[in-house]
Amino acid sequence: MCVVLFAAYDLPRGPTSAFSNIALVAAVAGLAVAAGVTVTLARAALGPWHAALAAMVAVAGAALITALTTAADLALGRPGLLALLALCVAVIALAYRLHYARPGGSP
Repeated sequence: MCVVLFAAYDLPRGPTSAFSNIALVAAVAGLAVAAGVTVTLARAALGPWHAALAAMVAVAGAALITALTTAADLALGRPGLLALLALCVAVIALAYRLHYARPGGSP
């Protein structure tokens, strides 16, 4: 969502503008991708029921990022979007490092 809003930043805004349509499609696509990727990756390890529960958690996280992206865009503009994108990448890198640094973590 950060990347889409950053790319479409100069478009005119408003409830019936192309920007709002792009932002809405990006938000819905982010939620769908979060659910789909989580179910696909977790089904073999957790089974279908727990994979569905994990997908619900992933969708909640994606919705939080969507809300934070909107707030960063309104409050700080492009620098806010870049800062949020950098924060998200740093958190993903830290989580990856912590997961695989522990004994028994798979590569």
